[in-house]
Amino acid sequence: MASPSSASGAARLRTAECWSLLQIPQVGRLALVDGDGVPEIYPVNFTTHEGAIYLRTARDSKLRHLHLRPVAAFEIDGEDEQSRWSVVVRGAAGQLRDEDEIRRSGVMDVVSLTPTRKPYVIKITPHSVTGRRFAKELRPAPSARASGPTAAPKAAPTPSSRTPKRSERPDPIPHHPPASAGSHGDD
Repeated sequence: MASPSSASGAARLRTAECWSLLQIPQVGRLALVDGDGVPEIYPVNFTTHEGAIYLRTARDSKLRHLHLRPVAAFEIDGEDEQSRWSVVVRGAAGQLRDEDEIRRSGVMDVVSLTPTRKPYVIKITPHSVTGRRFAKELRPAPSARASGPTAAPKAAPTPSSRTPKRSERPDPIPHHPPASAGSHGDD
């Protein structure tokens, strides 16, 4: 079960709950740093086995990035009827060549959503596993443009909406204001 966190309604997930959520088949996001120090994010299919994350890849930029900087962050998120959640794993990552471990992990049985052949395996050995759960709001969050406490948020544009000219600024993306000016999240 999650433990209380901040006044924002976020609750920290215990490590065991994070691992339970990582067991749910879904797409994750792998974050790596390229040779120029620029972060890259890849959607990936994955599996977990004995406290590690495994994924398959083609001979591509992921392997090149890991050769230069063998660290990764990995994230999944989802929701249930009462809440939304996010799990982040940070750790050492690299190409796995141990055939016995590859077989035991089950990674070769993971079905990829892309047709590209993926014969190489990447293993992430976690240094940290953290997660948060956020209660779903029953009422809409106040909009920055709202004229009063019951004003409805601006409707999303429809495909038939006029396309703005290049010189026009787009409408801002609605967001939730911070709970208080002095509080900071602990990402």
